[in-house]
Amino acid sequence: MEHNDGKENLTFHYSREERLLDAPLIVKKAYSGELPQPPRGFFKALVHTKGSRFMLIALAFTLVITTVIIMTGPQDHIVSLSGIKFTMTAFSFNESIYISLKTEGSSEAAEGELIHLSFSFKDKDGIEVQKQEFSQAYSKKSDFIRTTVTDYDILSVQCTLTVGIQSETIVCKVEEK
Repeated sequence: MEHNDGKENLTFHYSREERLLDAPLIVKKAYSGELPQPPRGFFKALVHTKGSRFMLIALAFTLVITTVIIMTGPQDHIVSLSGIKFTMTAFSFNESIYISLKTEGSSEAAEGELIHLSFSFKDKDGIEVQKQEFSQAYSKKSDFIRTTVTDYDILSVQCTLTVGIQSETIVCKVEEK
């Protein structure tokens, strides 16, 4: 065949059958559709082989263990002292830090017991920036002890609680609001 510009048109002859005659067995099976097909769907792909089932079980087990450790692990912002449960929270808003210490007592806690609080406010390097101390009498009902500090560099609050002769330290990170 010739085109009008004098060049010969190239013709390409392609035959799949001829090409597959010399191909390896795995290639012949792939073209014929005899190879196993991957499963359709996300969950089926996760449990298709022994290895993938094992990985899914290991991932689920790790997730459960991590959740249990987080839920039951140590909580530095909660402490019990002389039958009184203390929970401290702190957040910053408009260059002020608001600290709230919730008290919840049991039947063994004595009403009118004096709670001495010593707050220590620390910056990012753990250096004490400010300190506050005061005392308050405990009432049987659930109550809040609150204080504020004007300093935006404070990242954590440490409070030493003293009830009678017992003393505990409670630590809380300052949340950004």
